[in-house]
Amino acid sequence: MVQKAHNDMVALKHSRANNFMDIAEQKIKYMGTSEYGSLKFERLTPVAGINTKDKHLADKQLAHLKKGH
Repeated sequence: MVQKAHNDMVALKHSRANNFMDIAEQKIKYMGTSEYGSLKFERLTPVAGINTKDKHLADKQLAHLKKGH
């Protein structure tokens, strides 16, 4: 339900996807396996959200999100 609302808002003609990132952001998690074969769950974004004051740190956080794990 949250993801659908997010997608609907991003699809609006004049919307900016970055403005709605925090709506879906809480659900963005990675599930994979560790090097030992056990399940691994990891948040792809920090709990506080993407840093807005340190561009270098924000770029690193966004790269991690884009990579997916």
